[in-house]
Amino acid sequence: MNFPNIKKLVFPMLAVAIFSSCDKPETTDQLADKGQNIIRVNTYGGVDANFSNSAIVLDLTSTDPVAVDFQAEYVGPQVFGQDLTLNFAVDDAARTAYNATVAPENRFEILPASFYTLTNTTATIKAGGVFSSNVTLTFLDPSQLDPAVSYMVPVTISSITGGSNGVKAAPSTGTAYFHIIGNPLAGNYHSTGFFYHPTPASCRPVDEDKSLLPNSPDELFCDVADLGPSGYVAIFKTNLTTNKVTIRVAPGAAGGPYVQWDTDLPNSFPGYTPLWPSSAQCNNTYDPATKTFKVRYGYLNTATGYRVTEELITKL
Repeated sequence: MNFPNIKKLVFPMLAVAIFSSCDKPETTDQLADKGQNIIRVNTYGGVDANFSNSAIVLDLTSTDPVAVDFQAEYVGPQVFGQDLTLNFAVDDAARTAYNATVAPENRFEILPASFYTLTNTTATIKAGGVFSSNVTLTFLDPSQLDPAVSYMVPVTISSITGGSNGVKAAPSTGTAYFHIIGNPLAGNYHSTGFFYHPTPASCRPVDEDKSLLPNSPDELFCDVADLGPSGYVAIFKTNLTTNKVTIRVAPGAAGGPYVQWDTDLPNSFPGYTPLWPSSAQCNNTYDPATKTFKVRYGYLNTATGYRVTEELITKL
């Protein structure tokens, strides 16, 4: 799929924030305990504390490859006097095992091999050293990924040569669970509505194609009215049981915090009356029958008043 309308959203805290809500099994590796010698994937390894570190945030409108470099780390009572050679490989059994520990909505599909390359699959920890040379995982043409699907490509330390004293890959952190989040409501949409502004000349209809892309399994990024090019981006959180939509500002986006009105337009500062026929439908819900978000929300300029958008955002 190609999503030409949404802007690239890569914020410093985003990768951690997105996935902190996912259910993750608790796994602990014994590090350098009782003379053990283990190798772990530095930073990205494991399904506990480092699971969020291995979340990959891609611009799904881009065809440009995205490369992720990572390395392994030796942990043990003393360094080796000779080089260690490490081999890495994709291990789909790790994904299957992970999926068995989480709720169905948090499970991942394997990322098809045509969407990535794993290069420098042999790395070396030099004699006397701790960290290996880099391994590179490259994601190809993100625009072709389905934003409704959560993907995983687990990369594991498949073999170690040159060591002694039983050196081995760490049971958990010897695998990096690289993953891309999906959302079943993600996709291309068309929005009709109205944007209200304290200055009458700035009031205008909304008639926009939009791409709603995942922030989590139940959250989507959405441009505010027609203000996406100016950096106004919301996050819609949808309760798939009640269909209630909760709206907040995206990290780093303009105009925050955002305010939502579930029943009526604001009646003060400056106060508005409906200016288009479907205003009454905008109660901040999602209609699964028509695949439509019915939203009313906005932001406050303390000098002049609220800017409010009412929209019916329907999947194409």
